[in-house]
Amino acid sequence: MTPKVNRNQEAEPATPSWLLGVSLESGVTGLGQEVEALASHISPSPDQFLSRKDIVARVKTIVSSLWPASKLLCIGSSKTGLCLPSSDLDLVICGRWSCTPLTTLQREVGEKGIAVHGSIKVIRASTPIVTWKDVVTGLNVDVSFNLVDGVVAAEMTKGMCLTFPSLRPLVMLIKQLVLSRGLGVVYTGGISSYSITMLVISFLQTHPREQNEKQECLGVLLLEFLDMYGRQFNYNTVGVSVRRGGYVDKAALQGNGQNRWTGWNSSPGQVSIESLVEEGKDVSTASYNMSKVSLLFSWAHHRLTRGITLGSFSLLPLVVGADL
Repeated sequence: MTPKVNRNQEAEPATPSWLLGVSLESGVTGLGQEVEALASHISPSPDQFLSRKDIVARVKTIVSSLWPASKLLCIGSSKTGLCLPSSDLDLVICGRWSCTPLTTLQREVGEKGIAVHGSIKVIRASTPIVTWKDVVTGLNVDVSFNLVDGVVAAEMTKGMCLTFPSLRPLVMLIKQLVLSRGLGVVYTGGISSYSITMLVISFLQTHPREQNEKQECLGVLLLEFLDMYGRQFNYNTVGVSVRRGGYVDKAALQGNGQNRWTGWNSSPGQVSIESLVEEGKDVSTASYNMSKVSLLFSWAHHRLTRGITLGSFSLLPLVVGADL
């Protein structure tokens, strides 16, 4: 029989960096403590947040010179506080144009030297963007035009973080898990930060444990989230909708009825997530590798529950690694 390990007395060299100086309890309570510790550890430092503000200031100088009446706003995880140090910086320019000036911005960014040479691109997707790698920080910058939904969604998500205290640490952990397996890039079929956030919110909306003692609750919530979306959730018949209180029957999305979603992914096993702002819009249609994400969640659930059974010291390295 494998001997149980006292998580509070494990040798210091085996302690991952996010647990230095942290004492863990056993079981799911210790898992919750570790999730909180990891979420804090992988959050951008004050200097990294300042670096993001510096990027915004450089872009704002360009935008103001081109279109003085326009506004540059921060959206996405940088606005909601749910970003990792490596997360893209999402910006939106609000103004009036007869034609979206993607190439004008692309040219000006190149001339002003704020982008790594050769990194500036125009991506004409459902939401066209100008994207580049910042020459100072190396962060990817994505700029869209008049994406008002992004502004509203960011404010709504910030409110959700206040409603659900477990939201931020869970999102940060799940983002790191997905990133560690290369499944966080949408244009290669992965799942977006926004979609991860919607999955966690919809889960918490239907979950009574949010009202319990936080650290024990957080460990249980993580395991049940992974079990839900890794093993129990029927992606063929159920859609995710924070607007509707958590979930929606996919059968109601078909046909020409009032509840029909536009552009929703009807492929077998694919996730459908309704926009937080625009009713009936599926924001996850590009996540064609959701089956791999689901398998990752199932695997992580197995690893963590087995680690708890064996009394392992520090559980999260079992799923995200220890070198963070």
